[in-house]
Amino acid sequence: MQKKFYAFLIFPGAHGRLHKIQLPFYIIHMVLALSAVGIMTVAALANSYARMLLKVSNYNNLPASGKP
Repeated sequence: MQKKFYAFLIFPGAHGRLHKIQLPFYIIHMVLALSAVGIMTVAALANSYARMLLKVSNYNNLPASGKP
């Protein structure tokens, strides 16, 4: 059974050599999966930080409102 590859051609410039990189399917799938996990992690961190900022802004407004 023949393995399937993604082929990337890299053109470095006018006087450079053409490079061909072949990557197996599983490498591309692994990169996509890790990217999805990274995006979800960044979104969770941003959500947590935004909630913390809202809490801090509420605490900062308490003395200004005149409530003890």
